[in-house]
Amino acid sequence: MKFIDFFAGIGGFRRGMELAGHECVGFCEFDKFATASYISMHLLTEEQRKVLENIPIKKRQKEILKEEYRNGEWYANDIRRVYAGDIPKADCWCFGFPCFAKGTYILTEKGYIPIEDVSVGDKVLTHKGRWRKVTATMHRDGARLWDVNGFGILPTRTTAEHPYYVTKPDQPMEFKKVEQLDDSWYSTMVLPDAESDGYSKEMWWIIGRYLADGWRVERKDRPSGGRIVFAISDDKRTEFEQRLREAKLHGTYTKERTCGKYHVCNNQLYEYLEKFGKYAHGKRIPREALCLPREKAKYFFDGYMSGDGRSDREEATSTSAALILGMCIIAQRLGKSVPAVYYTRRDEKCVIQGRECRQRDTYTFRISSKSVKGHYRARYVCRELYQPTESDDFGTVYNISVEEDNSYVANGAIVHNCQDISVAGKQAGFQGNRSSLFFRVMYLVGQLKEEDKPAYLFIENVKNLLSVNGGWDFARLLIEMEQWGYDAEWQVLNSKDFGVPQNRERCFIIGHLRGRSTSKIFPIEGTDGKNSVSLKLFGCINGRNSQRERVYDSGGLSPTINTVPGGNTEPKIAIPVLTPDRAEKRQNGRRFKEDGEPMFTLTSQDRHGVATSIPVSMSRNVIENEINVAHCLNTNDSRKFFGKNQKGNAVIECVADKSDVTVKVAEATKQGYSECRVGIDTVNLSVTGSKTRRGRVGKEIANTLDTSCNQGIFVQVSEELVVYAVWYEKYQCYIAIRKLTPKECFRLQGWSDDYFKKAQFVNSDSQLYKQAGNGVTVTVIETIARKMNVNLN
Repeated sequence: MKFIDFFAGIGGFRRGMELAGHECVGFCEFDKFATASYISMHLLTEEQRKVLENIPIKKRQKEILKEEYRNGEWYANDIRRVYAGDIPKADCWCFGFPCFAKGTYILTEKGYIPIEDVSVGDKVLTHKGRWRKVTATMHRDGARLWDVNGFGILPTRTTAEHPYYVTKPDQPMEFKKVEQLDDSWYSTMVLPDAESDGYSKEMWWIIGRYLADGWRVERKDRPSGGRIVFAISDDKRTEFEQRLREAKLHGTYTKERTCGKYHVCNNQLYEYLEKFGKYAHGKRIPREALCLPREKAKYFFDGYMSGDGRSDREEATSTSAALILGMCIIAQRLGKSVPAVYYTRRDEKCVIQGRECRQRDTYTFRISSKSVKGHYRARYVCRELYQPTESDDFGTVYNISVEEDNSYVANGAIVHNCQDISVAGKQAGFQGNRSSLFFRVMYLVGQLKEEDKPAYLFIENVKNLLSVNGGWDFARLLIEMEQWGYDAEWQVLNSKDFGVPQNRERCFIIGHLRGRSTSKIFPIEGTDGKNSVSLKLFGCINGRNSQRERVYDSGGLSPTINTVPGGNTEPKIAIPVLTPDRAEKRQNGRRFKEDGEPMFTLTSQDRHGVATSIPVSMSRNVIENEINVAHCLNTNDSRKFFGKNQKGNAVIECVADKSDVTVKVAEATKQGYSECRVGIDTVNLSVTGSKTRRGRVGKEIANTLDTSCNQGIFVQVSEELVVYAVWYEKYQCYIAIRKLTPKECFRLQGWSDDYFKKAQFVNSDSQLYKQAGNGVTVTVIETIARKMNVNLN
């Protein structure tokens, strides 16, 4: 059977269908990074891969998008620009139908960060001036874009239905959709409450100056620490040296060709400044600075202006939008005139002193008592909006869901959540543009002649599709399919019943073209949990030799995984083993393996720990915990493990020969906590600290992957290797956290390692995490596709 892969992502539909013996004749995908992975995983020849190996990865990402690397297969970038007559004839169409544009800055505790980088668990400022956690992130492709701009905010591209928190003079504030606004409305911004901190006002002047002209230099000869460098012109040396003395800091001066530099060695300050971002274009102002008391805020503001500010007026320019927007909040706290904000597009290259240099766009804030188009109202600032306009462009838009207040700050203005079917909790259903893509597909089907229509429509969506808006939206979907000649059947399936240790419930729909297909696909019988794979499958870190990776289920060991998964009930998460030729042998003797060594064979009868190479110097990060409550599981703590900041969810790994080790995890239950068995159960930390959250602990399965895929694993270290961890006196061991690797996330979606390597060939880890969470589980698709094959036969 021939099929087309719409909204393809990295090709989960394609892989499952091909394993069942079907043939893909084309695909459609909007996201360029997903498209790059798709081509590398499914279309690239070995000869082409060898050519691309010699190109840096960023150039490789662009190069692989060229038509020649698709090797003649039909491709479309935007479903909204596809004509029915251009689509190859196929027996089946596969798709899952997917609000601000990429680059919109959202105010979080870390400072302003791009909306596409916001993760579940991050805290954002709401319209009530409170910091609340993000409970979900999402994006959709092919949305019609509107341009919103105004005094004191950055130009923003969003959708017509996205609500802004607006007001008019002497009128209350309210949420109104972009399409309902005009230039008589004012955008709003709220000032967060002031909070105490541990630094002196003199030190905050230095931190402000660091944002203007400073950078951090890591020490290569030590695992931590470094120096801070400030670029100071000759006419400002006297003032800067005085400020250093007042902050009780010492700086060493060196003269360079263009300016002088002060080198300050202070490990505590060096580590603290990491919160303020890296590079000039990446600097931002975190919550600690945004919430400074007024006196310290003035020192902070003056320190920054002494570097980036102009001498003749209160104005500063930077390549960092996050920094400029943050300084507007500082100005608001100081009661200055409402700042104007400007964006200037720069040429990519310029000439400085005869040298060709690359340059970035710039952002400016200006404080002036003249032509002020805004005013203060208690803790809010209100600024004039310009008339929003509808553009001719379509693009990918992003959105987040926020607990309790359902609002956040985007590009300097307060906005409301804008939800769709896939958002947990409140759903807006088919009115969203993302879901309207379903109707676009159905429209294309309707334009085809009867003999050219696909016999099957193979659709995947979230479980909530069945219940959103009381089920009326699902009824509308069925009616739409019926009008174009398709009868529908459906079933909710869970990935954990199809050979992967992930609790992922999705609704699968098969549309049958009347007269050419029969309704005999569902029900599909999985394992119903009897043989589902437990979390023990990925209890250890990645092995170095994939041929020695074995897997096992609750009944014992499974066969070795090869590059092509064998069946829908085979586990797809591999564990390195010490003796692959004697997999049934129980391991005795030494109880730990070092990082990089093959792991002992793991069975359901005995478990082993992994000793990970961690510098002993990190022992200061150990937390004592006498009552065994896992407060340390908040992986948003910025300590380093394996050289990377660990964030997100946690998954429990093995403790050496201690199958009865448990961790108490707080939940909103009568008992107040749930016990998580180390090496068996999972812990979801996406909304840490919530007083209403339940179901944190997943019994023997992983939680559903999202696009951030921020899950982690507990690893035990040997006594001499101390890491940021909880000491368990009863079991005489430490436990620490690391994230799941992108490879492990791919395995959780049923991908074999060779396909992961192909995706890794063209994408960064952050993109790989998103692609895994956005995809479908290959084993589920394969199972359904095999049933379709039986029907055809």
